[in-house]
Amino acid sequence: MCLGIQQYLLENNRMVNIFTDLYYLTFVQELNKLLSGWQPSVLPNSTVFSRVEEEHLWDCKQLGVYSPFVLLNTLMFFNTKFFGLQTAEEHMQLSFTNVVRQSRKCTTARGSAKVVSIRYYTPVRHRKGRESSLGKRRREEEAAV
Repeated sequence: MCLGIQQYLLENNRMVNIFTDLYYLTFVQELNKLLSGWQPSVLPNSTVFSRVEEEHLWDCKQLGVYSPFVLLNTLMFFNTKFFGLQTAEEHMQLSFTNVVRQSRKCTTARGSAKVVSIRYYTPVRHRKGRESSLGKRRREEEAAV
């Protein structure tokens, strides 16, 4: 419902964000109180069920580059979607050392093509024993997602 209100405002040339603008701070605080005890529905395959479609978030300008806050939301959304980060702690541990750009040549029916992808390596926690004797590269290879 709130995303519908946000979309209506944007479609009617009201360039405000009811979730982040200070003018709507009281609304956001009350919404947070209402949702403080809410827990998402978890499906049998351990994914979270949501009625909000990604396309709707783009339409409502909750994802994109419209403001620093929206850009941060977009980064967190994609980090959750593609890297599986779920907690604030996991998002805070993300650094450029965990993300690597990879490219390789691939042969297709049309000929050869270059495939570029991003690979995320989960941070390795230091454990005593065999883990501490392995080199950094070896630990990263074992922790690839």
